[in-house]
Amino acid sequence: MFTLQILGLGELRSSIFSLLAVSNSATLRCFPSSVSLAVSYSDESHSFLVSFQMFDPFFTIFSRGDGDYNFDIDLQELSRLILAEEDLFLTILVPSAFSSASLISSTRDGKFRSLASLWTMLPQNRGVSKFDLKLFVAIDAVKFREIVARLSDYNGPIFATASTSQVKFYGRTAEGEIIGATLLTAERRECLAGGFNDKDYEIKFSFALKPKDFFGRSMELTKLVWFFESTRWNTTVICFAREWTNIVASYPRDICITSFLNSFSLHKILRYKRVPNLDRYVYI
Repeated sequence: MFTLQILGLGELRSSIFSLLAVSNSATLRCFPSSVSLAVSYSDESHSFLVSFQMFDPFFTIFSRGDGDYNFDIDLQELSRLILAEEDLFLTILVPSAFSSASLISSTRDGKFRSLASLWTMLPQNRGVSKFDLKLFVAIDAVKFREIVARLSDYNGPIFATASTSQVKFYGRTAEGEIIGATLLTAERRECLAGGFNDKDYEIKFSFALKPKDFFGRSMELTKLVWFFESTRWNTTVICFAREWTNIVASYPRDICITSFLNSFSLHKILRYKRVPNLDRYVYI
């Protein structure tokens, strides 16, 4: 028997609204230390994985079973089922011999509603990439929303260069022309970066603003948008963080079929290089 109760249904509803911009079909994953809803998106240019992650005390495990649990779930249906404002908790009940699970809602007056049954799935190896906290760039969500609006008609990759004092975002046409350039500064508290010495290094990263509705909805849920380096793929990880939950997105390299995705990376590079036979450094 495995029994888990999710608190804060209001936050769950708003996060499901963000995930629906990516896909209606999701995987509910239950682990001893976290619970997540994962969705994916792909088109001719890139693939995109997103996970809404919940951590203790956002959920409580009352009884633990053996192993982890994966369930296929319809997000629109789940959103409709937990729409009632009087609902306080969402309980997931998995029998000992599990092939399905039950969703049960607890109301303010102590009543219960049986919502739906979930069918189990095989364990999924493809998940949102883990990231390295040592190297990061954080952007004020309001300012990032302005960048998304400014580049709303642009469908190519977004590029950025960051130091500890500023971050520059821009797009690039097929001819190499820079468009939509925006400069944010730490002095105005619009950005921050860490994990490197910017006398010698800077961070370069890139990402895609597709699906655009996902970025617009997710930015409503946080004050800062974080960019990290993946520990699994050489790619950018984007995090919309809150106190006990977050939404994390990445571009999986193992299902990449085009060279377009190869530009989606975050890494530290030298700002200067030594010129042969000269005792000096030249700015790159």
